[in-house]
Amino acid sequence: MVATIERPPPAAVEPRPEPDRRPLPPQEEVTAFEPAIPAPATTTDAIIDRLLVARATEPPHRAGTRKRAVAALAAIAGHRREPLDRARAHFQKRLSRRSDDYEATRGLQMVEAALVHIAHP
Repeated sequence: MVATIERPPPAAVEPRPEPDRRPLPPQEEVTAFEPAIPAPATTTDAIIDRLLVARATEPPHRAGTRKRAVAALAAIAGHRREPLDRARAHFQKRLSRRSDDYEATRGLQMVEAALVHIAHP
């Protein structure tokens, strides 16, 4: 004799609800910490900022050129702190995005040295 197993009737499967296809409300853009340094006021300041960043990241060619390079950065900035602060913020932003950016590390070191040079000529 073969025994048959009776199975209960299948439970009613509820259909899945349709996904909500409404667009999401716009969200505020989340930005990283921004230093409270004003943007360059003039085109000349913007050019100075670019020149500072370019000169700060140049590799040294000979020993003993660091002091001259720091003095040159201070001269490019007109011995003013604001352009150097903007350059420092630029390098800090680059380093916050990518910590192994050695060019930005060197640039930040040079700008910091130029800030010290301005404070203590």
